[in-house]
Amino acid sequence: MDHGVRQILLNSICRHPPEHYAILAGSLSDPHRVTDCRPMPPMVGPDGRLNRGPGHVQLNAPFIEYYLNMELLPANKYVLGVIHTHPSNLKNLTGGVAGSGQGDMPSIRAALQRAAEAQKNWKDFLAPIITMDADVGAPTFTGWIVRLGQPAPIPAEIVFEEASPDLAAKHIPIEEWMAPYFAIVKRLRTDRWSSAGHKRWMIKKIYQCMRADLDAKVKKHRVHRCPT
Repeated sequence: MDHGVRQILLNSICRHPPEHYAILAGSLSDPHRVTDCRPMPPMVGPDGRLNRGPGHVQLNAPFIEYYLNMELLPANKYVLGVIHTHPSNLKNLTGGVAGSGQGDMPSIRAALQRAAEAQKNWKDFLAPIITMDADVGAPTFTGWIVRLGQPAPIPAEIVFEEASPDLAAKHIPIEEWMAPYFAIVKRLRTDRWSSAGHKRWMIKKIYQCMRADLDAKVKKHRVHRCPT
C-alpha cells in the first residue's frame, strides 16, 4: 500500500469504534498494490441513521459507484477491495450463507461475481481487517485476499511503502470536512416538527451535497500536493 493510504486510514476509520470501512483502489494491471483510499459513510437506513454497529457495517453502494465513475475510472483505476474495522478479537473475515450478501465472504464473492459478469478483470478482492490492539494502543492490519473461484480467503502480508521525501506528508482531513454535515444531520434527526419522510429527504440531500463537496476538496488537495 502507498504510504499515504496508511495515513488516511490512521486519520479516519482507525479513530472510531468498529465497524467503519474505506475503499481501496488502484490499477487492475497491478491488483495487489493500493494507490488510492477513500473512507466512506455507511448506508443510511430507513430510520435516517447510518447502518453500522460494533459487529456490522453496510457498504454505501451509491457513494462507491460515484467514487468509481467520477474519480477512479477516468484515471484508469478500479476498486481493488475494502478495508474495514473489526472488534479487537476478530481478525478474520466473517462468513455467512452463500448468496445472501450478509457477512464479509458472501458480500465479497457477490462483488467479484458481478465484476466477472461485466467482464471486468477483477479476480482478487483485497479485504484487510483493522483491529485495535489495546496492549500497544495501535491498530493491527491483517491482510486477506478473496480470490474468485477459491473457497477460502488467502492470508496476505501488508507492506506500506515509505513516504517519498519530495512529497509533503499531508493527510486528507476527511473527518474534519465531514463533521459539519454530520452535525446538521444530527440536529435534523432531533427536530420534532418535521415528518419522518421529510427528514429522510433532507438527509439524502445533505449527503449529496457532502459527497460533491468532498470530491472537490480531495481533487484540490491532490493538485496542491502533487503540482505539475
